[in-house]
Amino acid sequence: IVAVVGAGGIGSGLLYQMARIGFRYINIIDNDSISVDNCNRLYWINRPEDAIGKPKAQFIAKAYRKFNPKARIWYFIGNANTSKARRLIKRADLIILAVDNDSARAIVNSLAAQYSKPLVNVSTGIFMNREGNKIQAAGTQIQWFIPRLAEYPCLRCQGSLNQKEIQQELMDDTQKENRRKAGYISNTTISPEPQVMPLNSAGISIAMW
Repeated sequence: IVAVVGAGGIGSGLLYQMARIGFRYINIIDNDSISVDNCNRLYWINRPEDAIGKPKAQFIAKAYRKFNPKARIWYFIGNANTSKARRLIKRADLIILAVDNDSARAIVNSLAAQYSKPLVNVSTGIFMNREGNKIQAAGTQIQWFIPRLAEYPCLRCQGSLNQKEIQQELMDDTQKENRRKAGYISNTTISPEPQVMPLNSAGISIAMW
């Protein structure tokens, strides 16, 4: 059983290839829905008008079954730090992490260590300059964590998790507002980071290999 946490641009692409390779036992965990501004980078979507508004995990699970009727797909619409998501992760033989924030990575990283499950972390990023009109850097990152093997340490041990970012992401709205009033504002001129299919595809292909 493979648990895929995150069914966005990267996660949906990984599942797309897994269906064609022949993976039959899949757990999908994602708390987001398909929208106008993200359907362009999601695999499995042929008619956006039929997909917009539907939960990503549910939509992809249905499409996966159509392609591979013998597949057994379980999905959960929610975040990884819930009892049902934990059960799906615990029963998996391999965890694939395809999320876009360090707080979710930290949670799944801890579960992988707790349950002694191998983990593959896949991410991409495009970083703009402060004016938001030029790409400064772009890349993809694939990391392995295999419990009890020192040469494949966990994501936290690798230094891949930004603790400051995690703390900010986990704040509630009141805490964020209080922080803003206190002057703790950073990257105020940052522009949205676009996600492009070629970059995502590169990371997906390397991770699948």
